[in-house]
Amino acid sequence: MNLINKKKPIIYLSLATLLTIISIMCFYWLKTEYKYQEAQNVTEAFLSTIQQNNYEQAWHLTLGKKSLLGNDFISFQRNMNRQLCTNKKLTITSSHPYQSNGNRLRRLLTNKTIDMPSIGFRLRSTETPSCLISIEMRQNAKGEWRIYNFQSTAG
Repeated sequence: MNLINKKKPIIYLSLATLLTIISIMCFYWLKTEYKYQEAQNVTEAFLSTIQQNNYEQAWHLTLGKKSLLGNDFISFQRNMNRQLCTNKKLTITSSHPYQSNGNRLRRLLTNKTIDMPSIGFRLRSTETPSCLISIEMRQNAKGEWRIYNFQSTAG
């Protein structure tokens, strides 16, 4: 019986430590930025196809006529030739608007749309620092992220 009484403080301290660690990890996760991985994958596929001059496949990754990229495939192709400022690898440097995992959880729990209606990415090439690209994405009727606007921008 004495042995059990002596171990109680150790058990309580261990539980308190474990709960503290779990609470800190949950707080960190809630505050961490959500990265829109599916949208990033579409962005990277779009850039890859454009850089390989595969405009037809790239056109399928856009919202088509509902985008700001051209009313038809021909104008889209001309626009891409004008806007793409490098064939070097482009890296996403930022996304907007900022959305945390906690914000997404709050939206889910209050039955609101989880995803933002529009998200944007800024991209840059390390080999061509003057080439800055801005991409705006929106979801199509199926809920898939598609390119809405693509343009080179001033630094």
